[in-house]
Amino acid sequence: MPLHQYTAEWITREDRIRLRINAGDGQEFRFWLTRHIVAGLMTGARSVAVQVLAREHPPAVAQALHEFRQQSAVLQADFTRAFENQDNLPLGEAAQLVTGVTITQSGEQVTVRLTTESGHEVQLQISEAVLRGWVELLDKLQLHAGWRIDSAQDVQVTVLPDGPAAGQQVH
Repeated sequence: MPLHQYTAEWITREDRIRLRINAGDGQEFRFWLTRHIVAGLMTGARSVAVQVLAREHPPAVAQALHEFRQQSAVLQADFTRAFENQDNLPLGEAAQLVTGVTITQSGEQVTVRLTTESGHEVQLQISEAVLRGWVELLDKLQLHAGWRIDSAQDVQVTVLPDGPAAGQQVH
């Protein structure tokens, strides 16, 4: 499913981030993200991106190129457009607790699969640039929440064979 629009906010009383996704086809999905899931998502997104770059560049260059692309995506992101609420809520009105995230990347196309506590899976097809904007938003929210997730930590780079990148699974 393509991702048309997203919004997220830290909810103090829950100590979680509420993520809302507009799929662009009249569907809206609502999720709760815990500190653990946000940390895994941020680290996994970076790891997958760096591993894809490491296929064509030395590891140090791949990490530097990733940082440059992340900064560029932040400068180009538009966080001012209002979120468009949707009436069709396939998983219900209440946000679903995310218990697992799988991220895979092939070229510029990224697939993010969110698994919920209730067993639902939502698979999103997004561009690498959208993922970078999403990670930036989550980073700002986790800083606001005081979670102290080290999003700049070095990622272990493993050069993968040609083909889709192996997924980063978070439990």
